[in-house]
Amino acid sequence: MRKQKKASLNLSINAIVILILAITMLGLGLAFMRNIFSTAGEQITAISANVEKQMIDQMKAGTKIIDINQPRLEMNKGQSDSVVLGFQNVGDKDMNFQINSIEASELGLSVGEVSSVCGDAQATDLQIRYVSAATKVSSEGDVRVVPFNIKTIASAAAPFTCFFVINVCEFETSPCDPTSDRIHSVELTVDVRP
Repeated sequence: MRKQKKASLNLSINAIVILILAITMLGLGLAFMRNIFSTAGEQITAISANVEKQMIDQMKAGTKIIDINQPRLEMNKGQSDSVVLGFQNVGDKDMNFQINSIEASELGLSVGEVSSVCGDAQATDLQIRYVSAATKVSSEGDVRVVPFNIKTIASAAAPFTCFFVINVCEFETSPCDPTSDRIHSVELTVDVRP
């Protein structure tokens, strides 16, 4: 009988040691994964800050009132991406910039033939998010940038290409009046592939 008790005691100690090792390895694995994801988040933020700084520098060196950092995007279904819109105040008064409208059409159609569907894409196959409020840009030569986010749906029926004309209203006092305020346009092409 003594051997059975000693064997069961040895089994318990082995089980405890294995459990402690497993918990330690799990903790190390979780710490490693947390470190990887936090580093990736910091890199994305750094890339975004770089893109914004490049856009600001590019616009200050030129005379464009509005510009986009990447006029053509190639995306896969189910992917998200973003571009940066830049607004430059070339006047001597504070100005506001606001996206007034976005016209979408299948590549190859004229702007007058714009519809809410691009090619075989349904209206829900492509989602666009942007800052809808006015962006104030003060003093002559000052530049502000805002993100323009695009997301494709994984269940999109077939590859498609959308051509967007983004109309931005420049105005001094709110709200934007498209009949009397200046409207500037920038173009964006989005190719969605399987």
